[in-house]
Amino acid sequence: MPTLNKTKAASKTRSASSKDEQCSPNKVQNSVPLEVPLEVLDKLQKSIEGIGKKVHRLESLETDLKEIKTSIEDPDSGFAQALKYVSEQAESDSEELYYVKSENAQLRRELDLLRATVINMDRRIKHMDSEITDLRSRSMRDNILIHNLDYVPGERLEQLVPQLLREHLNVNDVRFVRIHRNSVRGTINSRPVTITGKLVDPGKKDQILQAQKVKKQGARLPFFITAQEPASVVEERKRLYQITDSLKGQNIKAKVEKNGITMPNGGKYEEPIPKLEISDALQLDASQVESLDNIEVVYTQPTKSKGSEIFATGRKVSTMSEVSELYMKVNVDPNSVASDHRILVYRLKDSDGKIQESYWDDGEHGAGRRLLQYMRVNKIVNVGVVITRWSGGIHLGPYRFKIMEEHIQDIANLLDEK
Repeated sequence: MPTLNKTKAASKTRSASSKDEQCSPNKVQNSVPLEVPLEVLDKLQKSIEGIGKKVHRLESLETDLKEIKTSIEDPDSGFAQALKYVSEQAESDSEELYYVKSENAQLRRELDLLRATVINMDRRIKHMDSEITDLRSRSMRDNILIHNLDYVPGERLEQLVPQLLREHLNVNDVRFVRIHRNSVRGTINSRPVTITGKLVDPGKKDQILQAQKVKKQGARLPFFITAQEPASVVEERKRLYQITDSLKGQNIKAKVEKNGITMPNGGKYEEPIPKLEISDALQLDASQVESLDNIEVVYTQPTKSKGSEIFATGRKVSTMSEVSELYMKVNVDPNSVASDHRILVYRLKDSDGKIQESYWDDGEHGAGRRLLQYMRVNKIVNVGVVITRWSGGIHLGPYRFKIMEEHIQDIANLLDEK
């Protein structure tokens, strides 16, 4: 019996062992062969080949870098000398840049000083012009001008004029320190040359002018007498009277006084567009000048005659600020600033439907007044123009105004085409 039991136990042990071997995963894996697709093997092979090429390329680059490093470090190599030259040149350029910056700063300081000097000189010249005008006015205060008196052969004005004053104005005892015609007969035109006379008795001047004013109301005189004054004073007074006439059209009663216009409230009339001087242009900063450069304007072709040159700059305007911009744009242009005269004339209809108009002669006496009248007659409105003139050695006379009028018309035509 015991032997039989042992045999059965051994049989059970072998059977269990056989089952364990069948269930072991290792045994299962070893028994089933692993199959890999050919496509995957090809990709792996190509990847390995690519990695090999990159490694070879890196090794080649490493070799090249070592050779370059060796060449650079070699004192006899051209690379070392070139790097040394570049280093020295960079150091030299740095020093030159420092000196250039220093010189630029010095030049800027000198430019600012020159600008300040020119501004100061411009103001001094303006003050001197005012003093000269005042001195001329003082020297002329005893003078009268006699216009349209026909020439008499062999005339002796010191006798003829007192006689005429006595006969036509009933002013007696008029004597002159000196009296003469202002030019040779017929040198300008067929009209009689104006006569200038300096009175011995200054009080006679007002008496003569008042008597003429009364006499003109009833009879025509063979002459016309005015007080002699500098041309700039006469033209400025005419300009002021034109402004007061314009104000009267707006039901504003203003009156002309010595150097300006007095408003009804007693205050002084302020010019909507002040006269510009060189000093004003020099005080503009870069941004203001750049803004003026962007303003669109039109130009006329210059007219040259007897050494003089005249052209015009214009733009459409509907506000005073646009007129001011045009005026300033011309006055910051170096070419225009070098000219003798920059005559502003404008005419526009404001937002209230009122006509605003005026001018600045800039020493070209009578030009602005005549050009404004031309714009009125030809119904030119919403236009601002600056006439620029270089004077030649020969006087053009009234012909210069005709040239300027043509340029005004050209500007109006150009603006209509835009």
